[in-house]
Amino acid sequence: MQKYWTLITVIMLITLSIGTFYVQSTLSKNEEPPFIMKKQSGDESMLKPLILAGVSYDANGHVGLRMSNGTSSYLRDGGFVERLNQTYQPKKIQRLQQDYRHFMRGKTSNSILYYETDEQIAYAEVESNQLLYNFINVDVNEFTFNISVLDKQSNKETSFELPVPDEEKYTFIDVEGVQIIQGNLKVITRNYVYPEDADVEEIHVYTFNLDKQELMDDESVYVSDPDESGRYNKIDILREESEMTYNQFVVWTNTVIETEEVGDQFNEKIIEEEVYIYDLETGKSSKIEFPNEINIYEGQYMISDSVVYFSNIDGGKLEITPYFAEKDKFGDHLVIDLEDSMLMSDVNLNINQDKLYLTPVFVEQTIPSPVIIASLKTGDVLYKGTIINSNPMSKDNVDFDTVEFE
Repeated sequence: MQKYWTLITVIMLITLSIGTFYVQSTLSKNEEPPFIMKKQSGDESMLKPLILAGVSYDANGHVGLRMSNGTSSYLRDGGFVERLNQTYQPKKIQRLQQDYRHFMRGKTSNSILYYETDEQIAYAEVESNQLLYNFINVDVNEFTFNISVLDKQSNKETSFELPVPDEEKYTFIDVEGVQIIQGNLKVITRNYVYPEDADVEEIHVYTFNLDKQELMDDESVYVSDPDESGRYNKIDILREESEMTYNQFVVWTNTVIETEEVGDQFNEKIIEEEVYIYDLETGKSSKIEFPNEINIYEGQYMISDSVVYFSNIDGGKLEITPYFAEKDKFGDHLVIDLEDSMLMSDVNLNINQDKLYLTPVFVEQTIPSPVIIASLKTGDVLYKGTIINSNPMSKDNVDFDTVEFE
């Protein structure tokens, strides 16, 4: 009899918790987010595919927020799961969770871990025993590949686990991309080596035979120089705008930064920056040699459809130089006139269907933050507007950490 009373008590507590959650959510709906997008010029329909997501906060706390079609909404006004974790779920992941619920069970919402075609979905992550560090002393690092592939037609799922080679030498391993090339699964990772004398980062491409469920090859395509006193290396792997689809190239930058201690602060200066590219089809890597007139130390990089775009904002103009990876050649220089509207450095640059989207990383209270959409073919500005806080009494700020397109 006791077990039935226990079960009834648990059910009552769950019901009460969910009921309280929905009551609080209903009451909070009266408070609309104050951020809107105000058009200045151009075609407002260009905003339709754009989604910005991040965190709105003030002195009293924070809440997840998204912007689409020029208006904003709180994540607490969405579905139960989204309200519960207050984390924006990318549209691509939402679609997979809805269409392939069984396959997606227990998997993370990081789209970079997935690869999808009309025939299959592949998923790869690296699991670590390091989560145990807070509880027990782990003498040897252990890293494991967790791989799953779904055949859409038969609905058959294949899953297997394999240890990472030389796992004991690594401190962290991050998956940076998943591809299927010539029938084999390619997993791109960034491996961190923290020996006693210096820090080193490695970029690896692991190749798996899906039929035999075995590791075919572990290629270390790049190893950074060991950090020195007053100098360190920073590696950034560029993410294709079309995540989860076929991408032939892996592109990364290695920036050498010099630090100098001045009083109680550290000043940093870029002394060298190099850009490398690796072809997943051929297994060849090379350094991209930029023309002398391009100052790569002060710009940003994007990659879309095997084209690497270098961009730099200078004097109210956005200068863009494309590099066509398949042809190993640079394209014509493109200049977009921003009319002094976006001279800040903290901007997100994203590409969607031959259009460049410039959006703010941060929106501060009542200070307008520009949004610009321009053609990558002509350089014409197609839309220009600002994100503003429409409530003059509001002290809310927003950090946008996600840019997505429908």
